[in-house]
Amino acid sequence: MAELERMSARAGDVARRYGLLGYWTVFAVWTLRAGQQPGLVPPGVVISYPWWGVLWTWMILAVEVAIFYAILRPRTFSGSLGRLGIAVLFSLCLAIWEVMFIDTDMPGFAYMPGTFALVTTAILAMWTVATAAFQWVGRRRRSPA
Repeated sequence: MAELERMSARAGDVARRYGLLGYWTVFAVWTLRAGQQPGLVPPGVVISYPWWGVLWTWMILAVEVAIFYAILRPRTFSGSLGRLGIAVLFSLCLAIWEVMFIDTDMPGFAYMPGTFALVTTAILAMWTVATAAFQWVGRRRRSPA
């Protein structure tokens, strides 16, 4: 049983340390795939793969993930609703910003920062609600009847 607890603790440490890197990697691969969609291109025009656009998008996503890392501080995170609230607010601002300036018929990679912001907002909002619910249930159990 103690070995299982140690393995669980190690898995938690790995997730805290590298979780956001893994999250960025998912969107980096998705951006790489989205780069194959050229957007609106006149018939007969051949477009090469947009490496610079994909690299630029990766850098934008990396900066956004770094900001989330600074807000959430995963190594010391212990269910802080304040940190989660700030992260939700930041991701919501990113999502609004991206939606305001989105244009149709762009290359696929151009939509990835907005997709990242929307997915992150949804995940963080659900995480915040779940954390608040667990904390509320925990307080109810500890309070005298």
